[in-house]
Amino acid sequence: MNKIILLLFIFLLGCGDSDSESRSKGYNDGFAAGYNYLCAGGGTKIAGEWDNKFYAQGYAKGYEIGAGECYDERIRDYKENIFELENKIKELNKTIIELNE
Repeated sequence: MNKIILLLFIFLLGCGDSDSESRSKGYNDGFAAGYNYLCAGGGTKIAGEWDNKFYAQGYAKGYEIGAGECYDERIRDYKENIFELENKIKELNKTIIELNE
């Protein structure tokens, strides 16, 4: 009977998340939190398994990458807006010149 309980206990220990699954879950949570914090201005529901070092490592890396993606996206948007504004200014200057003639 003790052997059955021991085998059952060992089996149940193997049912948890693997290191890579925990790291992946943490990365995904971190990415979403980092991106949403900077770009969406809202909170993100996460697992928050801080006692799992693999989750925490994945979260930290994901947050860094997610925040970086948001930053890059904002820079691209800014550059596109500047380009559009410069073109509108050129068009307005042409219109002003034509009106003055």
